[in-house]
Amino acid sequence: MDDHAMGYFDDLTLHSGAVLPACTAYLDRRFPGTWSLEYLHAGRMEMAIDGGPVITLDQPAAFWHLPERRYRYGACDRRGWDHHWLMLTGPRAARLIGELQRVHPAGWAAVADPTAFQARMRVAIELVRRGDPVRHPEAVAAVEDLVARLVCAPRAGGRIAAVMTL
Repeated sequence: MDDHAMGYFDDLTLHSGAVLPACTAYLDRRFPGTWSLEYLHAGRMEMAIDGGPVITLDQPAAFWHLPERRYRYGACDRRGWDHHWLMLTGPRAARLIGELQRVHPAGWAAVADPTAFQARMRVAIELVRRGDPVRHPEAVAAVEDLVARLVCAPRAGGRIAAVMTL
């Protein structure tokens, strides 16, 4: 077997991630070559994509970055917001975040079960921070699980996605 052959999980690289309670940062930039998955667990933030209208997120919600778009977002006030984020690259990152954007064209999605989503996000962030290559498949699976939860979530703007309960 060729040790240099790409493995199943190798098309997603998780570069960094963090949990920032009471984040008061304000960003206005592009993220070339990078996708992200981000989560507001508590607090309030505002965001605009490509100079579009400013929206306020004041409930648990996920949002994401695509490399070709410009994002302006940050805290609405000095109390900040509970910010979780993961930075991703690779073909799988493009597919995963692209699917989120296709399903939720507003660029964000409400989170149906904030406690479970936050716990899973923290697992993914901790795996990224440890950087253990043996656990890379677990980190990829955690990101895919988060994306799947969002793909099945109600759509931004009030349109509800059909979700089948088994």
